[in-house]
Amino acid sequence: MYILRMSIKLSLLTVLTDFHEPKKLWDFLLDSFESADDSRKFDLKNRLGLIVFSKHNGVESYFSQFRHILAELSAIGVKVDDSDLLFEATISSLITHDHNASWYHDFGATTHVFGGRLNFDSLKGFSGDVKIAGGHSHQITGRGTVHLKFPSRGIKEVSDVLYVHGFRKNILSIGSFTDRDLIACFNNKKCILYNGSHGPIVSEGIQNRRNGLYQLNTSNSEISANLAQMDLHT
Repeated sequence: MYILRMSIKLSLLTVLTDFHEPKKLWDFLLDSFESADDSRKFDLKNRLGLIVFSKHNGVESYFSQFRHILAELSAIGVKVDDSDLLFEATISSLITHDHNASWYHDFGATTHVFGGRLNFDSLKGFSGDVKIAGGHSHQITGRGTVHLKFPSRGIKEVSDVLYVHGFRKNILSIGSFTDRDLIACFNNKKCILYNGSHGPIVSEGIQNRRNGLYQLNTSNSEISANLAQMDLHT
């Protein structure tokens, strides 16, 4: 009885003291908690259906809520639909894909190319091919607008960005940047971009010998902060 008292709300204790037979006490508790459990299931399922994606909160926040509710439902014995599990796995894969994508500068690319669908704020169907390093051709599946987010400098918009599905790289075209008074200095080992002839370093990349591209050796947030100094709208 002591254990029951420690795990039950105070409001129920006064009712429980009226029971003198263990069987009746157990039946009462079972009915009470089954009713509460049904209410909990209904509440969680309702919350699952009401989750709304907002581009201001981002996909990860949306997915975190979705996954948390699925875990709660599973914990109380509710069978989760296969479609919900498939959705969870798909979004998880997309998020992982975007986070693992590397950032590169490419002198051969005439436009910016992104491989992560979640990078795009808007995307329309577009067909064609684009050549990256080494003359390799990749099929374009879309073209759209990307918003680069900066913690203290707002948001910059880059339009006409090509989307290549499954391409695990984010390509920033040197040609597109040099059209905006950005100066590129490079050799066979390193590439440094300056904001104007006397401006600060925007980014620095080390050549990846396997693909010929200059891989940025700074974090995405640092890249974004530097790029925020320029007008990237095309």
